[in-house]
Amino acid sequence: MSWTVRIEDEEGNIRKSLSKEFILSDQEIIFNNPFRLIKYLDPYGDTTFNSLMFEDLKKDFAELKKLSPADKEQSQEILDLVKECEEDIHLYLKFYGD
Repeated sequence: MSWTVRIEDEEGNIRKSLSKEFILSDQEIIFNNPFRLIKYLDPYGDTTFNSLMFEDLKKDFAELKKLSPADKEQSQEILDLVKECEEDIHLYLKFYGD
């Protein structure tokens, strides 16, 4: 499973992207742990997170950093993107699956 991760505005304009595809080292980790939101990442479609979801999304990726050290660097980069989304209005974090 891999995703292209981007910050987009309400018109779909790309503001910033993850430096590379987000790939989980252990794909089952998101289904076998009590994550609030990342368990809904669609590996074959698109998943959009909005400002009402950012707090839970931050908790999920902070927990993923602890549970999966191999994914720590990418998880931190996603956390940085979420924080950037929170600094402005009408921004979305979008995960584009294969």
